[in-house]
Amino acid sequence: KYISVVCAQPILSNPSSSTSYSASGATTYGGFYSALPADSAPTNKILKSLRLPFRVNTAKIDTLAGQRYVMFHAKTKGIVVSDAPTAARPDSDYTRLSTVRQVKAAIDAVRAAGEPFLGEGLTGARLAALDTAIDSALKVLVKRGVLSRYDHLVSSTPQQRVLGQATVELKLVPAFELRQITVVVALAAV
Repeated sequence: KYISVVCAQPILSNPSSSTSYSASGATTYGGFYSALPADSAPTNKILKSLRLPFRVNTAKIDTLAGQRYVMFHAKTKGIVVSDAPTAARPDSDYTRLSTVRQVKAAIDAVRAAGEPFLGEGLTGARLAALDTAIDSALKVLVKRGVLSRYDHLVSSTPQQRVLGQATVELKLVPAFELRQITVVVALAAV
């Protein structure tokens, strides 16, 4: 789920140099999507400072995406990422890069919310405060459009309390990306 297989081989250029070179598109793709916000998938986003040495037809790009490969292609607006699958198994919940990034954003938010509670006493009141802090952090992600919905539970059994541990169970509904628009046309008599 953490791997994206990029089969594009673009020709890259650097504004400070007059020469171009061919390289794997993996580093371009990794650097590109790492700068995107978690609520935005790389699909259909423009890649700058590169060109493609040849064109691949849409049917082949669709076939490659179906086999979980990332490919670039030319549109009138520029070179774009065709699709953003991961190498996860087809039956996994993590077949989309956007889902992986949204779940990571939620985990990071929970960790940040829990940070002030580390090293403090493990009382019922502090667990309730931790629960409230986590809820607030996740609400921000819903408001930003990273998540559609969530449910969480903070717990600590007596044995966990002795060890200084608490458990946060998350049930997340990511804000799934729009990947296809179907147009249905019906003609009517005047």
